[in-house]
Amino acid sequence: MSLKKSKNGEKYPLLSGYPCKSNFIGVEGIQIHYIAEGEIGSPTVLLLHGVPGWSYTYRNIIPICVASGLRVIAPDLPGFGKSDKPLDKNFYYLEKLVTVIESFILKLNLERIFLFSHDWGAIIGMIIAAKNPVLFSGIIACNGFLPMAGQMIPLSFRLWQWFTQYSPYIPVGKIINFATSRGLSKVEQAGYDYPFSNEREKIAIRILPGLIREITKEPGIPAINKCWNELKKFDKPFLTVFSNNDPISRGGEKILQSLIPGTRDQPHMVLKGSHFLQEDAPTELGLIIREFVKRNK
Repeated sequence: MSLKKSKNGEKYPLLSGYPCKSNFIGVEGIQIHYIAEGEIGSPTVLLLHGVPGWSYTYRNIIPICVASGLRVIAPDLPGFGKSDKPLDKNFYYLEKLVTVIESFILKLNLERIFLFSHDWGAIIGMIIAAKNPVLFSGIIACNGFLPMAGQMIPLSFRLWQWFTQYSPYIPVGKIINFATSRGLSKVEQAGYDYPFSNEREKIAIRILPGLIREITKEPGIPAINKCWNELKKFDKPFLTVFSNNDPISRGGEKILQSLIPGTRDQPHMVLKGSHFLQEDAPTELGLIIREFVKRNK
């Protein structure tokens, strides 16, 4: 295992706590990296991460799911993790990102999927599920929801948009550390920094927050409006698990619960933590996923 030196000269292993085997598949002209753990044929859980994370975000949740008899698939979105990071800014638009992950799902022949989605993973995942409901058995939205035209963007997110657009340096590990309640170790922060060898490779981190402006301004993006029309008919199990201290997604669960039929009679939860709940409450999330699948498979 490769080592990295800390500022005091001490050496520590890169990606400590992330022992998953790497897999790659060609999709839409790029290579997508993904984790595939658990027995083939077991119920499939698809984990979609947010910005600026990658599948490393789920390192403490995957073992719980696998020990529960689940098959876990965790891809890195284009521009993140070990997936390709096209440097053409025109690559990063909503429909393209959706097409890549949708093609990834179809190419792996995934079906009866239980989706756990966070942040941008929720945006992409909900659009795909709305287009292909037959592929999904249920959805868990964690600190993430699908914005709609005319929706007000909170100040905290506008500041994030400004930062990603104008800051010359984006310290990924420190940003995620700031968005947790427990705080990350230096090793964990280095794990988040690991996939980005230079600032140019952080192009997706700079572009995706700005896309929210296009979604929420009137009349919005047609694909989003069409997706909401379908989600308002989505009656498969839909669970929301949000944090009590997340200024980015606060209140989003109420929108989902009021509009999506599948949210009815679900044991929605608010857990203690900040935006990256996978870091603040991984054990709780792992058990929530286990029980959700058990109830609905």
